[in-house]
Amino acid sequence: MPDSLTAKSNPHLPVIQAMPVTEVAILNFIPPHDIHTPALLPLFRFLSERQSAWSGFPLRFFQNASKEGEIYLVSGWKDVPAHNGWIASDANQELLTLLKSYLTVASLMHLEIDITGFPDEVTGLRGWGRSEGDGDEGGDKVIWRAEGKDAEGKEDGVWRLIGYGKGFEEVTSDTAITPLKRIDLDQ
Repeated sequence: MPDSLTAKSNPHLPVIQAMPVTEVAILNFIPPHDIHTPALLPLFRFLSERQSAWSGFPLRFFQNASKEGEIYLVSGWKDVPAHNGWIASDANQELLTLLKSYLTVASLMHLEIDITGFPDEVTGLRGWGRSEGDGDEGGDKVIWRAEGKDAEGKEDGVWRLIGYGKGFEEVTSDTAITPLKRIDLDQ
């Protein structure tokens, strides 16, 4: 590219920032462990503090309401390479070693969703992908919603996340959308 066309050499050109991505990881407890295993909440707090300090985004945990052994980790990253840098880091590898006897990572996805505006008041989350639904689940209980594609192009279609406030447990759905209840790390 000619030097005259770069933002570095021409301050009048806009600098395009990449949109943050949302990490959604599904974790499965290794029996007999579950959310009530005494060592887990302190480890989740430690993971949350360390990863949030690295990424600059809060880390939240949600439990599948119909499969208690399934936990969803939801956070943001500047971009996929930033998350990959964290995954390879000594700080993360230490955490994985501490957690490996309690859970496994079932899947990991990066969505083209900017989670910056995700409210702290979200007590429940529903998410699904590759669907053509209108995404209007929950009516007035919905306090946040977003949709985006797989940032790495591994999956086709649009993925939707819907955040609910108080009363999340009362929301019924005629679809097969899995309800996720937020885990309070301060309990």
